Formats: sequence, structure tokens, C-alpha cells
Amino acid sequence: MVLFFDKQSLLRVLFAPLAVVLTSFYLFPFEFSFARGFNTKMIMAGCGCFLLCIQLAQKGFFEAKRDLSSLFYLGGMVSLCGLLSVLYNRTNDYTYTTYIVSMAVWLSAANVVVSFIRSIHGYVSVLLVCKYLIVVCFLQCLSALVIDNSDAFKNLVNTYVANFSSSVSTGNSLDGAGRLYGIGAALDIAGSRFSTVLIIAAFCAMNSHLRTCQLWTFLVMFIFIFIVGCSISRTTTVGFILSVIIWIISYTFRMRNGWIMEIPNRQMLKVLIILLLLTIPIVTYLYHVNEGFHNSFRFAFEGFFNWLETGVWRTSSTDTLRTMYVFPEEIKTWFIGDGYFADPHKTDPYYIGVSLSGFYKGVDVGYLRFVYYFGLMGLLVFCLYFMNVAKSCIARFPKYKLMFVAILAVNFIVWFKVATDIFLVFAPFLCISQDENKEYEERCLMNNQAS
Repeated sequence: MVLFFDKQSLLRVLFAPLAVVLTSFYLFPFEFSFARGFNTKMIMAGCGCFLLCIQLAQKGFFEAKRDLSSLFYLGGMVSLCGLLSVLYNRTNDYTYTTYIVSMAVWLSAANVVVSFIRSIHGYVSVLLVCKYLIVVCFLQCLSALVIDNSDAFKNLVNTYVANFSSSVSTGNSLDGAGRLYGIGAALDIAGSRFSTVLIIAAFCAMNSHLRTCQLWTFLVMFIFIFIVGCSISRTTTVGFILSVIIWIISYTFRMRNGWIMEIPNRQMLKVLIILLLLTIPIVTYLYHVNEGFHNSFRFAFEGFFNWLETGVWRTSSTDTLRTMYVFPEEIKTWFIGDGYFADPHKTDPYYIGVSLSGFYKGVDVGYLRFVYYFGLMGLLVFCLYFMNVAKSCIARFPKYKLMFVAILAVNFIVWFKVATDIFLVFAPFLCISQDENKEYEERCLMNNQAS
């Protein structure tokens, strides 16, 4: 068999599955039950420190990463805003005072993933990293279905994955509402990451140089992640809606200046229509014959079913969300915050106020939680930080400008519902140099012209 494969091909066959596992450990970190206190992201970040020392000794590494200095500056400003609020309010909630450390941890772990992908493929590019992110989300959704339908696999996951072994011991759902979960993928955190990957998959499918089988693969994964992802977290809908909007805009307007990667072609639309025609009867059949799928599907599209049955579009999540829009009453809170982000009863032994829903003031809305923590001052700095993260990615890879803008939009839209952080989605792209991605694209273009 060795006679038919070169060294790089053998490396890809043998180690690509391990690269997928590492990417999953990064994108959906969790704690093993036998190693409490350290999740997979932290372990990878520790390994990344040693890797960084090796790479710093190589020429060109620091040069490729010099634009990160401005991001670390803004990340430090976020931490400073958190520290000022905590000191002024005399609280013990240091959630965002260490944000710059969290940022460094994500980057270090991302560098491990990107470096491993580079080592087994001989190169790394934006498109290659996108493929790994899509495959990981696809497998997470697949594992969620297996967990829901196999007690043996569910017990295995709940035994060794600490995040779920304590909170999920019975039933087919995470919270008793028909919600699925994967290996480290659950709730709105998973939903925001599924949303970003749906956008990435939508852009990959727009590549006019794809072979037919690759186009089918991207679109099948897109539909699968959307349907199952909504059963894990309905926040996934945000990514689906933005992807459809991007397809419509890209197909309608031929934009210039690098705003889009490709124009959707007729072949893509044809495949998408065929897949939808195949998906609808399959989903309808499973909905009527499989009780587990029936419950999960109703949870995923609860608003749609309520609209059909009652004429009103509503979900249990939106009903709860309405009660969480509690605005600060003091000017001081608007300016510098109250210094609380998590449940004060857990972070501050001297707190004597009321605890509501496990959140400060009973509020889980992202924008309001940030205001309560470090005021509009900190919220503005945090927004500028994310905008500059996206700007750095766009500066390196202008061809993917709209993709990064859409990913940034996911972050700001999800904040209307819950506080989350999608810097980890940008981080792998910050570990790719502009030159190596350009070299890969030029090589692909030459191959396409030759064929």
C-alpha cells in the first residue's frame, strides 16, 4: 500500500481523524470526569506554550503574528474595565478581569490545532480550517443523535465527560425539554458556534471550483447541522438566517472589493433544491414514526409549531427572555456597572441581595449582563475589541470579508439573548499567515487552470 501513497498522503490518512478530535476539543471544550478543573482547551493551551517557544525560534513566526498586539491591547482594556468595576463596587466577581488571559488561552489552543493541521497536510489555509470546523460540528450533531438513541453511548459520555455526568443522568434530554446534547456541545454556547459554522459552510458551498461531490457534501452538512443543531440549541437559527441572507445578496448583487468569496452558481441552487425536496419527506416520516425525533423536532422548531397550531409565534425561551430585560435604575450602574456578572451568592460571600434564576438581577441577556458588570464603558470597549478581531481577519484574508462580518454579526445578535464569546471562532484564522494562505490559493488556481 505504501507504494501507492506518498508520505504526506499517509500522514493525512493516519492523522486527519486526530486533527478532527483536537479541533473538537478546542471548539467544544469539556472536562474529563477523572481530570476535574482542567478542560480540553486548557490542556491544549498548555501544550501550545511549548509549541510557541519552538515557533518563536523559527524565522517569520512573530512577523506573521505582529498584528495581534493591538488585539491584546484591547483585550487588556476589557480586563481593565472589569477590574475598575470590581474595585469601585468592592465585589469579588473577577469574571472579565482576566479576559486577556482567556484570550491568550484560546489563541494558544488554536495554534495547536492549526499547527497540527499544517503538519499533516503540509500546508494550512482558511478553506482547510473551515472544512475541519464544519466536520466537527457535523460529528457533534451526529453524536447527539447517537446519545439520544443509544443508552450505552449516553452512559459512556455521561461517565467520562464531567460537564454532563453531574447534570445529565436520566432522560433523553439535557433539561427535560427535548434538548439534545453532544460531547461538550450544549445550550446557547453550542448554538452560537453552530451558527458561525453554518455561515462558514454557506461560504464554502459558494466556491465555484468545487467538484460536484464536494458541493453535495457541504450542503448536506449544512442542512444536517441546522436541523440537529436547533434541537441542541435554537440559537443555531441565527446562523441559518444569516446564511440564507448572504446567499440571496450574493446571488442578486455582484459585489466588488472582496466582499464575497464566490457568486452562488446554478449548480449550487440546483443541489440545494434537490436536498430540500429529499429532506422534507424524510423529516416528516421520522417526525411521525420516531418519538425521540418527534420531541426533539418540536423543541427545535417550537415557534413554527405554535404558529401553525395557535396562530402566534412564541417559544418558551422567548417568553422567559422577555422577563429578563430588566434595565439598571442607577446612573452609576450605566456608567461603570455593579461589578457582578455571575450569581453573586456564588462569587461574593458578603452579598445579601436576592438571587434570581442564577444570574445577577435575574438577567441573562448578554448586553445587560455586560452593562451590569462593567457598564456602558466596558461594553463599548468589548464591542470595539470584537470589531478589531474581525478587522484583523479581514485584513489578512480580504476575500473572506463578508464571512468574517457575518460571524461578527452572530456575536452581536446572540448578545440580545445570552452572553457568549465567539473569539474562539476567529482565533484559528489569526494563526494563519496571509502569505501561506495566498500561496495555497494560487496553487489551487494553477491546478484548476491546468485541469
